Amino acid sequence: MDNAIPYIEREEWKVVNETRKILREARSSGIEPADIEVFATATRVPVLDAHLEVVYVKFRRGAEPEDVADAMKSFRSLPQELHLSTAPENPIVVRSEANRPQPRLNRYVDKGRSVTVGRIGSIGSRRVRYVVLEHNTIREAGNAILIAELYLKHHLGVV
Repeated sequence: MDNAIPYIEREEWKVVNETRKILREARSSGIEPADIEVFATATRVPVLDAHLEVVYVKFRRGAEPEDVADAMKSFRSLPQELHLSTAPENPIVVRSEANRPQPRLNRYVDKGRSVTVGRIGSIGSRRVRYVVLEHNTIREAGNAILIAELYLKHHLGVV
């Protein structure tokens, strides 16, 4: 407690690469990671449960914060389309308040299964910055359960 650790090994790398994977693009050569630059800084500040990250994304073309917020609000993937029981209805919840997300106030959104995004704003003409919060234990363990549920439904037709 009462400390901040300014560097966490491989955490920034994970944010950059996972964002590019999540926002992947279909091309003639197959599914490719999104061709965007992502910048992230990871600092550890002791809280009970949650990861809070500030993410910077550089787009090839201009991007307005409202368009980014709308894309996040409407984001759905296969688990939502299949109505899997552990899939959050809204995997990304966007907050408009300037002081959100906060671990104490937002880590249990949709029982901790959704991530909360706030402070979406422009940085220049092609960069957007946002703050994202996830419940680290529920969401990460939940991903393993969700993958198993997806496998059972998709490959075996059960669940």
